[in-house]
Amino acid sequence: MAKSPSCQAWLESQDYKEINLDNSSSFPLPNNLPGFYEEPEEDSSDSDDNYGGWEIDDSMNTMDTGNSMDSMDVDCSVGNATPQCIPNPAGSTTRDHTNTSDFPKRYYKFPFSNVAKKLQKADTPYEKTKQNEDPNAPFFPFATEEEWQLANWLGSSGLPNTQIDKFLNLPWVNAPGHVPSFKTSSDLINRIEALPGLPPWNARWITLPEAPKDPQLLLYRDPVECLKWLEANPELGEKDYVPYEEYVDGEGTIRCYSEIASGEAWNELQRKFPNLTINPFIMTTDSTHLTQLTGDKKVKPLLISSAHIRQNVRAKPSKWAFLPLAFIPEGKFSHLEFQNPTQASLLPGILSRHLYHMCMREVMKPVIPFTVTPIEMVDSEGYIRKEILAPLFYIADTPEQALVAGLAPNNCIPCLAGTHLLDADHVQIPRTGQSILDTIKGIRQEFPDADTWKFAMVAKERKLNGVEEPWWIDFPSLDICKAVCPDVLHGLHKAFKDHCVAWHINLVGKLELHARFRRLPKFPGFRHFTAGISKISQWTGKEHRDLQRSILPALVGAVPSQALRATRAELDFIYMAQYRSHTEETLSQLMEYNKIWHLNKNIFITTGARRGKKGTIPHFRIPKLHTRPHYPEFIRRFGATTNFTTETPERYHIEYAKKAYRGVSKKDYTEQMVRWLDRQEKLRYFERYIEWRQLQHTGYWNSDSEPQLESDNSGLDPEFDGDTEIQAIPFPTMTYEPKLAQRPSIASQEIMKLMKLFSISPTQFQEAVKRFEAKRSLGSQASGRGWDRVAVETGIPSYYKTLDVWKMFRITLPVLDSLHDPIETRIIRAALGKKATVTQKEIPDVFDIVLVDTNPTSSSQQMGLQGLRVAQLRMIFRPAHINLKGPHPHPKHLAYVEWFDYDGYNSDISMYAVQKSYGHSGHQTTDIIELDQVVQPCPLSPCFGEKASNLDPIGNVLCGTNTIECVERFWINSFHTKATFQTVF
Repeated sequence: MAKSPSCQAWLESQDYKEINLDNSSSFPLPNNLPGFYEEPEEDSSDSDDNYGGWEIDDSMNTMDTGNSMDSMDVDCSVGNATPQCIPNPAGSTTRDHTNTSDFPKRYYKFPFSNVAKKLQKADTPYEKTKQNEDPNAPFFPFATEEEWQLANWLGSSGLPNTQIDKFLNLPWVNAPGHVPSFKTSSDLINRIEALPGLPPWNARWITLPEAPKDPQLLLYRDPVECLKWLEANPELGEKDYVPYEEYVDGEGTIRCYSEIASGEAWNELQRKFPNLTINPFIMTTDSTHLTQLTGDKKVKPLLISSAHIRQNVRAKPSKWAFLPLAFIPEGKFSHLEFQNPTQASLLPGILSRHLYHMCMREVMKPVIPFTVTPIEMVDSEGYIRKEILAPLFYIADTPEQALVAGLAPNNCIPCLAGTHLLDADHVQIPRTGQSILDTIKGIRQEFPDADTWKFAMVAKERKLNGVEEPWWIDFPSLDICKAVCPDVLHGLHKAFKDHCVAWHINLVGKLELHARFRRLPKFPGFRHFTAGISKISQWTGKEHRDLQRSILPALVGAVPSQALRATRAELDFIYMAQYRSHTEETLSQLMEYNKIWHLNKNIFITTGARRGKKGTIPHFRIPKLHTRPHYPEFIRRFGATTNFTTETPERYHIEYAKKAYRGVSKKDYTEQMVRWLDRQEKLRYFERYIEWRQLQHTGYWNSDSEPQLESDNSGLDPEFDGDTEIQAIPFPTMTYEPKLAQRPSIASQEIMKLMKLFSISPTQFQEAVKRFEAKRSLGSQASGRGWDRVAVETGIPSYYKTLDVWKMFRITLPVLDSLHDPIETRIIRAALGKKATVTQKEIPDVFDIVLVDTNPTSSSQQMGLQGLRVAQLRMIFRPAHINLKGPHPHPKHLAYVEWFDYDGYNSDISMYAVQKSYGHSGHQTTDIIELDQVVQPCPLSPCFGEKASNLDPIGNVLCGTNTIECVERFWINSFHTKATFQTVF
């Protein structure tokens, strides 16, 4: 799974490698015709006998392509020149075109075969709802199914109550035949609240001894009931009830970490209860701003989920795999009296931290008995399991992590690194939760009569946050320092923008860096920083990723080599840390990337790029950068970082906090938000229940038909006995065929008109057709010399007279791990633009760059860019009148492409350069390929040099839409997507 050359080799080979090519021809600026598609008029001058000067060979109109040339060896490689064999830095596979029987497998070892036992059957929530249902009123409290559908739409539409009342008073709504039984929004709300739903909400006032006049309202649920609901919810797919060990090899020597169940933490818990099912659960909090631009209204939702749920399900907010467990009060103390300004500044924060832990202890009380005594839970199939509840890990951003652990800011939670050790390239002595409790106990023993303020001041000196009784004190088996996970969103994405990008702005200059971003090519689905990056006021996760995609090649020529290497290492770390599965090899690679960053980081100090208001900052004591060496240990414990990133719960916060706030009035908004959430959950539950009831009635959904097993070990053989066997699961078979619209955008168009529309040279296209047809005729015998003579002698079949043309197609991106990686698709275009009108801006032509497989018949798996060549799509087409069946069918779809040649490798950024390929005639070399030879998009970034403006053509400025056409030399940007990072090297 390693993606790039070893870091040591990277450091040792700093020279710029050039591949010798004959590129003496200069590049003529494109002389494009107006590229705006209008339906061309029929031209009767082009007859079948004289087709625009083309040499048409009617004898080749047959589908029998079995012709042979016994003694002739013909080179059948794609392109006019043999593609360069580029160095292959590593051995990661990308794509297997033909051999689907030899796909890699994953191997699973289940050391605990006696757990996860299914006991007797019980009723699921849906079955309980059905038992309590009145057969004569199946949609109660609504009269009919149509009335329920109306209520469901009104209740989930987000309309204010006043607008609902107006709707219900419309004459059409009150006309005979469809008058709803509810007349007002209040009546509707009461009926929705009468529906069956999820665990109910509770309320309790929490009063701190230091602030008796400021009671705080805690709204919460029973966490045990929430976990029961998550366990029984059939919408959450297959679950993992037992931990396992995942391996890449059948011998069980290369361990793999992906799902939470594959990590070491769950396996450690299971050893304590070898005969019981463990239900490890996850919690997360985050202070969420409800108002924008003005106001200071915030809430702190506490969410809970189960480790039984797999990462691909938990990451989808539509699955509701995280339930809102509580709304922790933020703690506004308006009646406090302070002795001095320092106390007035710090004491409210200290009390807020006390309030958080006091509320958490109250919420988590019901869980405590079941951490040692099992509780019966019903799974989604209706079987009872005896389960031990155990908090597994906590997801939070950096300030919230310190709050949870009880530490002061700027202290590492997993190790004893304080402020002065945060810039070390390795971890320090591990910190434990017990050491935190011992420090707290020592302070209290040393100052037995200290009040809250005095205790907090002493605790601050000893790197604590002043909380005397953290909530996790009630869970002795939980080591909070091993449970609070580093965060990808804030610790990697946001840290890269806040620090590394800021340093490069100081190095390059804001105007020059913005000029480079403006000249980068545009890609669909990704943000193009047309106005630069400094004018973005609020950065989301998507903006952070889009910045990472494009910044590295844009820096070449403007910053020192050490800065490039440090940035490359940081991006390598960020991208590899997000793999959906890891082995020890990738974890070691993460540590090497971190080492490379530390070896090159001082360039930002020596150049003055790392500076603050007082000048250059001579150190890198940044907590978020320090957490990187800890990522491997947390991946080993909890699986891939997608299991513990805050990106997932922050998406849930939109549903549970921001949308809820918009749906209520602004007075006592937290209580109203809870009622609003309760109604939305009941509407969703009742909607799913009705679907389940209808499916069960038709026989398509019947949980009783499931075979009852003694145990469930994710498909284990019932005779399997412990860890004596490793079971293999093959990867799913991936299909990479391009997907096109059924109807072409231009149908049955004469070829000369298409040449004019797409600004294609008829002569070049004609020669490309000859080469393509000659290769089809020769088949497997096409090899060696004699290629040009055969191509010249080949005629053009008559079915090329008219063509069908498509403007785009969709392709599935290659993945390394199809068991865990999400399937991504991309649109690839060869589309004509449109002229500007009064109401619409001009749409330029778009001809995307792709990677083409030069040997599609090979059964061997491709390695990086080996065997691939870069090309620009100029037209996607197919002969209009052609038989696609028969013993030798013609390819379904073709593409006319213009080639690029590899032109070197820059070890500072680990990227290959390409430049446009020209033949002896001075024109860019072209070919016709089968469309399924396209592997994936190939993102290019121009080679800027010292100044971005040096690339601008005379009398023009690059703007993103004309970059590909006007620039000669590019970098292949391997950071464009996770797929390109994994497969393009």
